[in-house]
Amino acid sequence: SLLLASGGDFVNCSCFLSSSSSDRCGRAIVNVESLYFLHSLTRLKSTLFMVLLAAAVCTKAGKAIVSRQFVEMTRTRIEGLLAAFPKLMNTGKQHTFVETDSVRYVYQPLEKLYMVLITTKNSNILEDLETLRLFSRVIPEYCRVLEESEISEHCFDLIFAFDEIVALGYRENVNLAQIRTFTEMDSHEEKVFRAVRETQEREAKAEMRRKAKELQQARRDAERSGKKVPAFGGFGSAGMTSVSSGSIITDTIVEPEKPKITPAPVRPSGPSKALKLGAKGKEVDNFVDKLKSEGETIMPTSGKRGSDVSKALPPPVNVESVHLRVEEKISLTCGRDGGLQNMEVLGMVTLRVTDDKNGRIRLVINNNDSKGLQLQTHPNVDKKLFTSDSIIGLKNPEKSFPLNNDVGVLKWRLQTTDESLIPLTINCWPSESGTGCDVNIEYELQEESLELNDVVISIPVPSGVGAPVIGDLDGEYKHDSRRNILEWCLPVIDANNKTGSLEFSIAGQPNDFFPINVSFVSKRNYCDIQVTKATHVDGDSSVRFSSETSFVVDKYEIL
Repeated sequence: SLLLASGGDFVNCSCFLSSSSSDRCGRAIVNVESLYFLHSLTRLKSTLFMVLLAAAVCTKAGKAIVSRQFVEMTRTRIEGLLAAFPKLMNTGKQHTFVETDSVRYVYQPLEKLYMVLITTKNSNILEDLETLRLFSRVIPEYCRVLEESEISEHCFDLIFAFDEIVALGYRENVNLAQIRTFTEMDSHEEKVFRAVRETQEREAKAEMRRKAKELQQARRDAERSGKKVPAFGGFGSAGMTSVSSGSIITDTIVEPEKPKITPAPVRPSGPSKALKLGAKGKEVDNFVDKLKSEGETIMPTSGKRGSDVSKALPPPVNVESVHLRVEEKISLTCGRDGGLQNMEVLGMVTLRVTDDKNGRIRLVINNNDSKGLQLQTHPNVDKKLFTSDSIIGLKNPEKSFPLNNDVGVLKWRLQTTDESLIPLTINCWPSESGTGCDVNIEYELQEESLELNDVVISIPVPSGVGAPVIGDLDGEYKHDSRRNILEWCLPVIDANNKTGSLEFSIAGQPNDFFPINVSFVSKRNYCDIQVTKATHVDGDSSVRFSSETSFVVDKYEIL
């Protein structure tokens, strides 16, 4: 008999030989032995070297958040393995692996989550632990906090990094620095292309300014000589309507005989609110230095992000013993192609009395709103008096308002889908180009009686594609690379500054730039309701009072 090893299984081969055929049968036995030996090597290689089946990040209940399979496995199979993983762990013991009849789990806790490697039982446990440590170090590179939502948000980045560590079940000889370099996919050719493109844009703008100067000079020469002003282009017109109209249009396009301090021409509609910079870096520093040398005062930029602007206005300095607060909050959801889905404005008048001498008072309300508000008074307020005379007073005139307490005496609500009532409209036009997307965003103040302060328009941008290239800009911008948000900051939007635009280019798809969020504060309320007078109940003598008005954003989204 002959024992042969075949992948861990021993085969008992019995052979009876006669003296006449011993030589031929001996060669046959050797060939059979060689065949079984090669077959055993093949099976040993497949079981010993294909060690890593899957790498997953799961919750402590066994729910898969991210899972990358390196061999062919069904989704049901991997979900079943991960669901069984927490049940196999012994709570009283501390291990880094558990085993079943078919697989081995090598794991490491990540706060409320687990990093789990599923391997065969024949794998090298020391190599598996080393691989597990590399997997665990990769996750914080892409996720700021080890939570389920953060892991789900960066799931594709993690999968790409996992593929750099393991390929087809085999561990690659890489470290963390190499993985970071491979996943960044930094391209020198792309940087050169972008630099060339920015240079061409600057040259085109310089040529445009030069041509505008030539046109302006030609018009001035024609005016001095008394000749007809020549028409330069237009929509098929034979000439300009008048000399004065040509001069006005020219002055709005190019400022006469003034040193150029902006790299982009002045917009024809409305005065410019800020410097229009097309690039960053050394050019910005040189530009600021030139302004300082010319005697301009440069204000330092705030260290806070635009989204961190206070949502409430500072309280007034002089507060009387009778103080009133008129507060409004707006919640708005609008579609990207137009159409108001929902708009709700909630307002309230809050009274605070700090002197018992002024406790028995009445408030005269001036309601000039025509938007269809729903008004509601406090249960202790005389509703008949308010309905007939727009005066807020207690039902029992002998009682006083509570001292040193904020009491809401009147509130209102406006809910509508009328687009004409939107206070600030945002129009975003992303268009695909050869290098990504060119995005144009405009705002327009429809409610001209408002004055919006600290306006921040937050536009999401794709991650991992670098900073956007800013073109035309009204106001300022800040790019938050960690949150992947471009913040368009405008100090004031009012009737004199009711429109503005922002243009930028970045790699991505049109859907990447939504939803857009807007935040602002205002010292004027949206619904025209004000407290005009405070009087004593006895004698109707006037009472000194102070007031503050605020209009803030609860939610303002363009989906």
